[in-house]
Amino acid sequence: MVSEGMKKIENILSLNPDDFIRSFSSYMNEIHLYGPLKIIEESPTFLVQIIRRLVELDVAKLTKTAPQSIDMFMDILWESISLVATKKGLLDSVINDTIRVSVNFDASDSPLRSHFVINQGTLSGGSGMLHFKDQDWRYLATTETLLKALAGDIAWGKLKREGHPGLAPKMRPVLQAINSIIRGDA
Repeated sequence: MVSEGMKKIENILSLNPDDFIRSFSSYMNEIHLYGPLKIIEESPTFLVQIIRRLVELDVAKLTKTAPQSIDMFMDILWESISLVATKKGLLDSVINDTIRVSVNFDASDSPLRSHFVINQGTLSGGSGMLHFKDQDWRYLATTETLLKALAGDIAWGKLKREGHPGLAPKMRPVLQAINSIIRGDA
């Protein structure tokens, strides 16, 4: 059953585009306070719904006018992914085969930057990019394309990428698990 707090948070999905963009930052604050894991437990598809709503709108414009909001969303997204993956053990077999991998996401048309790191059996991530010398893999695309890839709406192979080709087989199952968590399939 969805709580009253979650119903209020889910309200963002029904806002018209102008109100959605105007209210995005305050909703990200509410989501942060409510707790990403609690949100995913109450509404497993919430992350993919937010991502798809961002794609429907001019997300590049939002990231340029309110970069702190999209940074907060990326922090919430990665915190949610990490918490769900840990709680359900979704990445255990994949991560155990991976010693340390760091991945950056870089939007070509906006300030959207994000990353995740697999280290000592855990996945963590957030807004911003790791220093280039610390990255093992990097995805470059438009903001819309990056978000679609995170949602699992387009294949990761469609994005421009940089990194050691030997990492590709290890990245595939990690990215599939991330997509599954975001879509609420996990």
